[in-house]
Amino acid sequence: MPRLDQPAVAVITPTGLRTNRLPFLEELYDSLLAQEDVTWEWILAPNGPEADPDLIPSAITKDPRVCVVSRPGPGPAPARNTALNYVQAPRVAFADDDEVAA
Repeated sequence: MPRLDQPAVAVITPTGLRTNRLPFLEELYDSLLAQEDVTWEWILAPNGPEADPDLIPSAITKDPRVCVVSRPGPGPAPARNTALNYVQAPRVAFADDDEVAA
């Protein structure tokens, strides 16, 4: 049985933190904030030597539902796998750093 403080869904986002994709991360965060009737956690997985976690907007990193899991090696697949180790929710969804709402 899930704990009362446990999120219902974990969203994992691997990212190279390219400056042209940072606005998409902000849009994704806004989308998460707009969710109703569901608790969530967001696991950001910066990966690669150029992925500086300091580039993540502070509004995102200050949210206690957000966990930043940096990985020095490149590649979204290994980043997703690493992020899975930090999931608390019973369900997992993946959203890449270049996805936008339709």
